[in-house]
Amino acid sequence: MWSAMGRGDHALARLLQRWREDPSFRRHVAAWARAPARQAREVPIPADLHPRCQDALRRQGIQALFTHQAEAYRAARQGAHVALFTGTASGKTLAFLLPIFQALCEDPRTTALFLYPTKALAHDQRAVLRAWLSALELPVAALPYDGDTPAETRRLVRERGRLILTNPDMLHMGILPQHPRWADFLRHLRFVVIDEAHVYRGVFGSHVANVLRRLRRLARAYGAAPQFLLASATVANGPELAEGLVEAPVHIVEDDGSPSGERHFILYRPPLLDAATGLRQSALTAAAGLILTLLEHGISTIAFARSRMAVERLLRIVREAWSERGGDPGEVRGYRGGYLPEERREIEGGLREGRIRAVIATNALELGIDIGALQACVMVGYPGSIASVRQQAGRAGRRTPLSVALLVLTATPLDEYLAAHPEFLFRRSPEAVRFDPDNLLILTDHLRCAAFEWPLGPDEPFARTLDTVWIVERMMAEGEPLYRNPTDGRVYFRADRYPAQEINLRTTTGERVHIRLAGPGGRVIGEVDRPSAPILVHPGAVYLHEGTAYRILTVDWSRGEALAEPFEGDEFTEPIVEARWALDQEHARREAPWAVGAWGEVTITRRVVGYRRRRWPSGELIGWEEVETPEEALPTTAWWLALRPALVEALRAEGVWIGPLDYGPEWEAIRRAIRARDGYRCRVCGAPELPGQAHDVHHLRPLRTFRDRAEAHAPENLITVCRRCHRRLEEMQGTRSALSGLGDLLHHLAPVFLMSDPADLSLLVDPEGRLTGGPTLLLYENVPGGVGFAEHLYTVQPFLLQAAREVLQRCPCERGCPACVGPPGEMIDLKGETRRLLERLLEGARAE
Repeated sequence: MWSAMGRGDHALARLLQRWREDPSFRRHVAAWARAPARQAREVPIPADLHPRCQDALRRQGIQALFTHQAEAYRAARQGAHVALFTGTASGKTLAFLLPIFQALCEDPRTTALFLYPTKALAHDQRAVLRAWLSALELPVAALPYDGDTPAETRRLVRERGRLILTNPDMLHMGILPQHPRWADFLRHLRFVVIDEAHVYRGVFGSHVANVLRRLRRLARAYGAAPQFLLASATVANGPELAEGLVEAPVHIVEDDGSPSGERHFILYRPPLLDAATGLRQSALTAAAGLILTLLEHGISTIAFARSRMAVERLLRIVREAWSERGGDPGEVRGYRGGYLPEERREIEGGLREGRIRAVIATNALELGIDIGALQACVMVGYPGSIASVRQQAGRAGRRTPLSVALLVLTATPLDEYLAAHPEFLFRRSPEAVRFDPDNLLILTDHLRCAAFEWPLGPDEPFARTLDTVWIVERMMAEGEPLYRNPTDGRVYFRADRYPAQEINLRTTTGERVHIRLAGPGGRVIGEVDRPSAPILVHPGAVYLHEGTAYRILTVDWSRGEALAEPFEGDEFTEPIVEARWALDQEHARREAPWAVGAWGEVTITRRVVGYRRRRWPSGELIGWEEVETPEEALPTTAWWLALRPALVEALRAEGVWIGPLDYGPEWEAIRRAIRARDGYRCRVCGAPELPGQAHDVHHLRPLRTFRDRAEAHAPENLITVCRRCHRRLEEMQGTRSALSGLGDLLHHLAPVFLMSDPADLSLLVDPEGRLTGGPTLLLYENVPGGVGFAEHLYTVQPFLLQAAREVLQRCPCERGCPACVGPPGEMIDLKGETRRLLERLLEGARAE
């Protein structure tokens, strides 16, 4: 595969050997896995491949195909839709190009549409396509069509382009609504390539599946029936993903015949600084040290951080330290959203040519952009899915016989779990991709678009699981601009606007809040759907968009506009949400002696009343602020765990607090007396009571820490406080129960079992549990209607609880910390109480 190890490979081999023999390094290694080199499995170039294609392959030095490339070619030639789920750098691009080039040689009128999730990847692949077209000596244009395509050249692209490279957003807004201008292209559309298919999950995937429905129906209208060729990272449900996007049988290719060099994967835990609190060295600091070591040994490196702030901080640390050690700071570069296209191209070229020795990036470089022969990858924190870990780690070793990937673990329950279970990364298959194209809100939006583009037939089955006719009838009854022709029964969209312009493929509802830069002529930098807006863009929030951080200054809720300014601080914000829930429909339940697990449809009514300011990446609490936002209702799906009253009583007898506190029958009289004593004013801020709004009375030492209720209610332990100051005091005091500790832990662990971001789910703790008969915690989807996460959490509930217990057992802290149940507050062993609750729940599960 490779002729010999180069100088950098020998240097990496020596460094790996030194690390293995160094006790000070090994004590921070949670796991070290080695994958041996793998030889290629090849077959001859297919005899039926057009001579021009065979000659082009040989001119590129290719004398045989990998087995998976040949299998994909044969299936495509037989007319099947094909999906390749093979490793990084396995030659997936050539596998889907061969049937397209064959068709072009046979019929130069053939057209193909290439869908890439990002513009950067589309432009990178354009260079690959052009090189092959040149080798084939085919007079065919491969042209990009995206938001950067100048208006004056778009007509040329439509008229001359046989191979069009675009992204789902441009297909949705710029091609499908203007299909008459694309009539010739659609008439001869033979292939649709969907690259990096694993990206299409959650809300985005649900939208993209509907965009593809619209593409297929327009192609049919022009007499075409394109084949779909998909390429993806390995996922747990490859056939389900491919057939969900294409909505037809797909030939799946998973047996990877490509070669691979020797790969090392190291899980690295930063040094523990304080065992009692669980405090560890910052993951950024630890990652910087590793990158510098790799640089000193001449090893080309890519590092991934999860946000723009983290990229810039890590870049600054490494550059300054490298310069102090006599290195050229220009050899270390950053790469993230917000960089100009020419900057990105220059960095990519520098990596390929070896001028840049280390790049620190967001996941903008996770996908298959060609960045040369890197030997090492450093990841700061688990990136959210096994698929992402493998994609990022796979950026190193694409063309070298030896590579290493280091995952620097952060102080979170999720990373703690990975430290205890490295087999989750090394041996388990990646997560399943989940999306729901028949989510009612998303489907309704695309039915408008479909009706605008081509009239809906009277019995057209646009959706798979919902009655499209019923949805259209309901839309018409609610005043949507749809018209049914009485002659043929077809439904037309009759407004003089593009409905596609009102739909963002990253959100679920048409109502959105636009984020605009403050100042004259400030441009719109992003938007969020209205249900999510109070959580994400309340005044004071740090908002991240394409890796860039902004501080939200003001929000006009009636106009749907938030004003923002660039933010360079090293903090993030965490909303404080008051929420209640209503149970709309329970879909399934699992009975156990101590608890009931279930999932179903719920309505969450919530508002943001304040936000915490935390230091990034440690999570250290800096302070908190109050804010006023409107109340929002979110119809969604949730998984919940309801504790039975018998369990609550059994734990209470052991001193473990779960449900609402019993203040006793005399409490109201005590409250009145304390408020009168304090002159009906808040003892913290001095605010007087308003008519009809009595102040609260707060226990300076928490009630739950007393055995005798009378001692807790002693006047010297009580003060009058307004509602806002009460929240602040409880936040500082950390008055939390075992139920909230468990909820915190499960919320952080859930992404281990889902291909999701932690922000896809929210936690609600309901200590009274009137709807379920006992104290309840819910994990609900932050997407109207949900996309399937809640149902999967219900399925994996036993494994999720077991994972939570293992994190508690391994965490070195004494009473609780951010790596397990969260901060315990004063005088509370939150970790111990949460562990006791979990033990009872798991005992009950074994007794089923």
